[in-house]
Amino acid sequence: MSTRVRLGVNIDHVATIRNARGVSYPDPARAAVVALDAVADGITAHLREDRRHISDADIANLAAMLRERGRPLNLEMAVTQDSQNFSEPYDPTLDLSSYEHPVMSLLYDYADQVDRERDKILYH
Repeated sequence: MSTRVRLGVNIDHVATIRNARGVSYPDPARAAVVALDAVADGITAHLREDRRHISDADIANLAAMLRERGRPLNLEMAVTQDSQNFSEPYDPTLDLSSYEHPVMSLLYDYADQVDRERDKILYH
């Protein structure tokens, strides 16, 4: 029995191009439709804290379109109070990539500790 791999297409850079041009196109929701009609199973978008790519309105448009089609939206967001307030109707993937985030600080501290202990074992 073979397992089918599911494909999610990230449409962030469509918004990046639109914003760099300072115009209303290309539209991330339209790009998502093209991806879904081609092969995509779902759409990924990363709503950054500074909103420099995907906007709140883009997410609302994407979510509505994907809901109509019965397809998932993988919404990636930073772990901030603003993101928490915005994300309630969605089911976001939390992005812990900020070095300042407490969870990431703990992980980096742990990784440093593991490295130090490994060095003691290997070199002493």
